[in-house]
Order: sequence, then C-alpha cells, then structure tokens
Amino acid sequence: VQWIRETYQDDSRVEVIPFYYDESEYPSTSEADKDISKKWSNIFTQCFKPLGYEFFVTSEPYGGYIEEYTGFKHILYDMNRNHVPISGTEIRSNIYANWKHLPLATKRYFHIKVCLLGTESTGKTVLSEYLAKRYKANLVRETGRDIVQSSETFAYEDLDKIVGAQTELLQNIDIENHWLTILDTNLYTTISYG
Repeated sequence: VQWIRETYQDDSRVEVIPFYYDESEYPSTSEADKDISKKWSNIFTQCFKPLGYEFFVTSEPYGGYIEEYTGFKHILYDMNRNHVPISGTEIRSNIYANWKHLPLATKRYFHIKVCLLGTESTGKTVLSEYLAKRYKANLVRETGRDIVQSSETFAYEDLDKIVGAQTELLQNIDIENHWLTILDTNLYTTISYG
C-alpha cells in the first residue's frame, strides 16, 4: 500500500483503498476462473458501487468475468504484453533481474547495501572496487582518506567532515539503475575513530 501511495503521491486521480482479506475466503489463481471471479465480484460490488466507480482495468482474461458479474465496464489493457513486456508474476520471480520494471518506492525497499568493515590498510578499498565492477554495482568510497591524509594527524572536526561527506554519498546513490551498493566503509568505522 505504501509503495503505491508513494508512487502516485502527485496524482490526485489515484486513491489507494487497501482491502485486507483471508485467501481461504477469497482465493487467487493465475488462471481465469469463473467461480473465483464471482466471489471477487461480490466484494467489488459491495466496496466500489457505493463510491461511484464505474470501470476497472486489467490485463487478464478474468476481467471479462468480473464485468459480467458486476456491471462495471472492463478495460482490457495490454493482455499480450506488447506495451509492458512482463507480468507481475515474472517480476516477483526474480526482482533483481527485473529491476528496471520496479517503481522507485519498491526499489528503495529491495535495494541492497553491502558494507566492508575493518581497520585501515586491510584491502577494503581494493575489494570494494572489485565487487562493484564485478556486479556492476554502485560504489560508495571511503571519504576519510580524501579529508585526512594520515590517521595519526587528524582533529575531531575532521570526523564531522567525514560523516557529512559519507552521508552525502549515501543519499545520492543511484538505486534507480542499480540494485546493489558496495560501501568501502560506514559511519560506525568513523565513530570508532572518534
């Protein structure tokens, strides 16, 4: 519900109405089924007729059954997947291979961050660069070495600069096009230096 609300937050024509149900009472199936469609039609009529809704959109054959039982006009959209060449079932079967089909709100939920932790000069940077290249992932580099030349000569104020720089990099990662981000370090490492 939150993903849909966030995706359409700027579209006043979209109203999200959650319907919580017991699947034993209202089953679902990947095949169009008249009996199942009839059960759903009853609840659709109860919920949506009083609100003045007159039509619904599907890309599935069951839409014809719902139209028959409810009297709502059915608009069949792209059943052959010409405009949107993938089904929700296919997307759910492999979220990461189908990343480009997800809305940003959903990508935020499924985005993965992998952080390498350890003391300085243990190979985190080399490994993080390798992993980012290997998996075509985002890379958030350590900012401390850009701000402080030597870990033996830094001031507490430098830690604030490091935290600010790391936070900015994290806030600007490209989750739109990449589902994975490799972090060369994180704020806990900076805190430990503090």
